[in-house]
Amino acid sequence: PVAPPCVCGGRLGRVTYRERLVRCLWMRMPSTVLHDDHFEALVDRLLQRGEPCYFCDLCGESKAAGGVWTCENGNNTILHANAYDVCEKCFAFYCGGASVDA
Repeated sequence: PVAPPCVCGGRLGRVTYRERLVRCLWMRMPSTVLHDDHFEALVDRLLQRGEPCYFCDLCGESKAAGGVWTCENGNNTILHANAYDVCEKCFAFYCGGASVDA
């Protein structure tokens, strides 16, 4: 699907849950060296726990797997200081006309 605009004027892009987790950690720990062995081990541990790192800004749900549509501007705008995320279910419903139960 075509990437729709975000509320801030940026674009939403689909990323894997792992990539969203990496972005979330980097947002919280900006001095972290991305993709070094210690960082990758942390990401792997958090993935094994299955705890969500985002909540859909439309329905409030989260999944610790699959993908998520997130704004390219991350938390670099006052319109969404904690990034802007849309789960695949809401994206399909609001952008693709799929059933909300899909």
